Amino acid sequence: MLHDSSILRTATGLAVAALIAQPLAGCSGASQAIPGGNASQFRQVANPFTSVRPDIQDGDHVTSLSGNCIVTYAYNPVKGIWEYTYNPPGCDPADGIFTGLAHATATNAWFVGQSTASVNDIGVYNEKGKQVGTLTGLTGNPIGIATDSKADVWATNSPSNTISEYNPGATTPSATYTDKSLSSLRYITVDKNDNVYVSGQSQASGSLEVDELQGSAFSPIKTITGTTGAGIVVAPTGKTLWVCDEGDGSKGTISGYTIPGFKRMQQIAYSGDDTGIAVALSGKELYAIDNVANGSEFNVSVVIYNAKTGKLVSSSPSITTAAKDVGIATRR
Repeated sequence: MLHDSSILRTATGLAVAALIAQPLAGCSGASQAIPGGNASQFRQVANPFTSVRPDIQDGDHVTSLSGNCIVTYAYNPVKGIWEYTYNPPGCDPADGIFTGLAHATATNAWFVGQSTASVNDIGVYNEKGKQVGTLTGLTGNPIGIATDSKADVWATNSPSNTISEYNPGATTPSATYTDKSLSSLRYITVDKNDNVYVSGQSQASGSLEVDELQGSAFSPIKTITGTTGAGIVVAPTGKTLWVCDEGDGSKGTISGYTIPGFKRMQQIAYSGDDTGIAVALSGKELYAIDNVANGSEFNVSVVIYNAKTGKLVSSSPSITTAAKDVGIATRR
């Protein structure tokens, strides 16, 4: 449970959080929600994790999605607190539109999946949260989005088993790939050598499967198994593939596999409903989106794990959203 030590109004819309006052049970410990749309709260909470400082320094910011807000977190080592901002101005965390998320270093742009009852597309946003472009032509919800070294943008079309590739400057897909071994492709990631990996549910078994794109077809990585395919990300070194298994929604794992070989070297168990995952630039910490049901809404927080030990480092105060959050990324 969170214990507020101060709540102040600011004119800038900056919200500052210094993490929870009691350890969580996995990822699903009770948390106090920041009301949807109220992005001007200043909130400071005692931090019990003094022995492990979140590995978020200059140039390594964690960004997630809440409703139709892009929420950027940064750790302030001087103050010993989290600082986070909401963009674009006037956004509402309770208005569930945004889905997947990725960052492109070359253009310093954010690619944000946008899904409504009638339209699925990807908004291109600058650092100030202003939409400066749109990628269209998707045939499903872009839950998974990734970029590669050539500045191509890759997106899943959920719940179908296809992905769309956009070449630099293209606003419609330059190519579409079908994964015939998956029944529902959800997340996607690209390593430093531009190898593409996707996660979803196996056509044959119905369980978690991770496939690698080889040419124009996909090949299952048979050493990676699990229950429910969720977030997937490659560490900046290119040597570790992290895979989130939602399990039954109340208990799951995040596993690290070697590249090449895909031998499991680490597994983090959690309780909760983690979906999207990201990794620090240093590779030392993992960031996961945790969704806790709150009536017809969700309390969503960012949970940090030590990638080496698997231990919980900290968790942000939660934000109330209308739908589950799945998008999270770090600058690359």
